[in-house]
Amino acid sequence: MDTILINQNINRDQWFMLVDPHGTLAQDVLRMIPESKKDRVIYISLDTVRLWGKIVKINPLEVKSGSDRYVVAMNLVNALRNIYHDSWGPQLEALLRNGANALVEIEDSTLRDLVKIITDERMRSVFMNKVANRDVRHFWNVLFPQQYQKDAGRSAYNKLDKILSTPQVAAILDTAKSTIDFGDIMESDKWVIVDLSSGGSDDVISFLGTILINMVYVEARKRFGRPVGTTRSFFMYVDEAHLFAPFALRELLNTMRKANMKVTIATQTINTFPREFAKEISALVRTLVCFKVDLETANMFKTVMPVSVEQLTSMTQGRFAFYSQGNPQHTGLLMALPIVDRRKDWKELARYSVEKYGEPTSLQRYVMPTKSQHPSPQVTPLEATILLLLYNENRDMTKDEIYEFVYKMFPVNKRDVFSKLDDILVNQLHLVERKNTIFNDGGDKLAISYVLSGLAYNSFFSQTAIGRRAGSPLHQATIFLIMNMQQKTFKFCIPDLGDRAEQRPDLLIFELQRRKASKEITYDPLYWSEKIIAVEVEIDPTKHESQVVENFRKNFELGYDVWFIVFSDKHKQYVVDAMNKNNIARQFYNIAIIMPDVVGRLGNIHDNFISCLTGEELMVYNILKGSGTAQSIDYKAEFSACDVMKILWKLEQNGVTERGGIETKNAKFDLEGKNIAQAKRQECLISPGKDEKLGENLDSHNLEAEQKNDTAVLSDTKDKKPAGFDFSKLSDRGLKDLVLDLECGTFAKTLLENRGNYVYVKNGKVITRKKQR
Repeated sequence: MDTILINQNINRDQWFMLVDPHGTLAQDVLRMIPESKKDRVIYISLDTVRLWGKIVKINPLEVKSGSDRYVVAMNLVNALRNIYHDSWGPQLEALLRNGANALVEIEDSTLRDLVKIITDERMRSVFMNKVANRDVRHFWNVLFPQQYQKDAGRSAYNKLDKILSTPQVAAILDTAKSTIDFGDIMESDKWVIVDLSSGGSDDVISFLGTILINMVYVEARKRFGRPVGTTRSFFMYVDEAHLFAPFALRELLNTMRKANMKVTIATQTINTFPREFAKEISALVRTLVCFKVDLETANMFKTVMPVSVEQLTSMTQGRFAFYSQGNPQHTGLLMALPIVDRRKDWKELARYSVEKYGEPTSLQRYVMPTKSQHPSPQVTPLEATILLLLYNENRDMTKDEIYEFVYKMFPVNKRDVFSKLDDILVNQLHLVERKNTIFNDGGDKLAISYVLSGLAYNSFFSQTAIGRRAGSPLHQATIFLIMNMQQKTFKFCIPDLGDRAEQRPDLLIFELQRRKASKEITYDPLYWSEKIIAVEVEIDPTKHESQVVENFRKNFELGYDVWFIVFSDKHKQYVVDAMNKNNIARQFYNIAIIMPDVVGRLGNIHDNFISCLTGEELMVYNILKGSGTAQSIDYKAEFSACDVMKILWKLEQNGVTERGGIETKNAKFDLEGKNIAQAKRQECLISPGKDEKLGENLDSHNLEAEQKNDTAVLSDTKDKKPAGFDFSKLSDRGLKDLVLDLECGTFAKTLLENRGNYVYVKNGKVITRKKQR
């Protein structure tokens, strides 16, 4: 029936608005609109942000004139009461009413600000400074902390969170100014089609639909008192009307005639309305249309319908009875025929409308981060403390040494500590390694000690930046300087190494949760403190003011305490001015100044040393740990010997490693008991020390190769050898791995044979055996 009425509006160029919870009717209406009239369509749907990255946004707290202020506030409260009527009470209503009354006084406030007033004392004080109503200020400053915060505050938060936690709903409500003006729409030739089919739960659909109906109602009231004939008719259709607030429907049906607004509501059965409202419907409407209905609905309208109750409950599809007030009254029994061609595509017109009236929005912004997306410690406070202890001590430690330290911080027994150490950190996470040491002190004594694994250094304690967001050497060194200082006080740090696609704070600092019930200072072994510090290092904030503000907002919205690190008083003042310009109070962030020379002295910056490395290069570099031979790195690395050689050569070319030499002395005795010292020198790769710059003492590290035959072979094939490779430093096993390599196989096989090996390939496998001498 609605399609017939709306089709008349389209053909007569009459303005209308449709609210459809299920979407089918909205799509049919889009199919009926001719191409020549597509500019009139305003399509509102929660799903457009997912489909096309745009959405028509609305702000239910937007006020255009002072006279509308408290009507807007009460409409919001009533919309919430409609969906939560079963758990509604006077305290909850008083809290939400005072919250809405506060926000309608504050320009550009949104529904999410109501959550901040309820949950955040800092934001509450900021908002109350902008409110003129003394009663509202008294409620939030005095009554709320004393009487409402615990129970009503929790209840209000839960109800608002249920709505705002839906990403599409958060997207459509996240605006200070609505992208469409219902006042202009009612006076222009627009057709508004609201499709709520992707809203999820009935509660969300009810809330949004009621809000939109109320926004139209607020604008329609402005037509009251105008002379008859000066306003054009505006038609409104509400499908599945039982989902929306009865008070809003009652106001539409009862008063909107004075605004020359024609309202049509549709529902499956009268039973879905509250009983009091259902009894009023006959008096509120001028025309009733009944298709096949249930017995109760038929009995309610039997006095006005031209057919019996039995006929009303058994009519065939498409047939309907109607009654219309007037003088004389009109009644009848008719048949509705399909008029919509559902083969026609509706999405093109919907997309055209959204492109014209929607606002670009990313749905990902409103999706709550998962644990993998949201940076957080992947270990418990107790486990993190063990890791930090091993890292700070930088030595092998026994179980007893670890427990002796941990027991001072956590109320745990030895069994719990040893379980975390062996079962979790060693066997499950592989962040700690066991070492067996034998002491020869008269009797062989085996001692077990623990050290951090390479995985722990690569993941939790890496200080090598990767990727494009690595930043300047000063930027990186400052982050790692702060990180090292915090780690010494056993705070867990997560730096942004530039290895993830999403942007993160330069440094996140997690603190231990102090146990309140304890007389001594001890910490919770399982749960971290809710206080999280986000550090943003700003080398030159004058070059990107908008990014500084955005850094604050993204961290503040996540609940972090925000710290800015700058390098001069000038930059500090610039950050403060930028925040003031964007209405961000000084109490919401902190600024610290660190002089660059302090970073250079404490952080030991070497411009050549801080490099952007790939993941494979970082792994090899961390295995190197000061010095190592190609063979030792090949043995520990998780990839082929050929890849190891390529990475080592690249690190050397970039100045991250240098060639050096190691000397091994073996003491032997001849038959006469004389000591014969034998020295073996081998080329190795080293990383520069803290007090040594790259390139210094390079000559002292250039040693002759030990294996002359290998050198001769390589010199004979110099023109064919890939630049930078030195295969002579690989072990036999490493060369064996390279035999099948298309690029390096020939050299590897020649070297193996030159070292006295038979080399042949069988069934795709390389087999070697020593030649008999």
